[in-house]
Amino acid sequence: MTIGTLRLEIGKKEEAKAAFDLAIENCEKLLKDMPVQQVEDYNKLIAIKITARFNLGYWHEMNLDFGEATQIYKDIIRDETTYLDAYLRLAYMANNRGNFERAFTLLDDAKKNVTTQRPIY
Repeated sequence: MTIGTLRLEIGKKEEAKAAFDLAIENCEKLLKDMPVQQVEDYNKLIAIKITARFNLGYWHEMNLDFGEATQIYKDIIRDETTYLDAYLRLAYMANNRGNFERAFTLLDDAKKNVTTQRPIY
């Protein structure tokens, strides 16, 4: 995942995407095989997977694939309602489209969910 972020920073977009995809795939494999009783490790993997998904969403956003980015951010919020950055990216994109009411609603939702719930990780 960090490799993907570094690749993105130096302009190697396809390598970045491949790294994000691999990080998500590896987390899914490890989560599938991990006993839930190992709560601390399980929660760390969930957090890593969510971050990798967020980075992949940002990759799509940078590549002007706003539909895919939007879907990824929405999926993150569905799975982890306290993930503030996903709300912020959605609000930013809505604002850029001139949909100020939607941007405001997203920020309001973020405020409610982030301050009233505890993250799973």
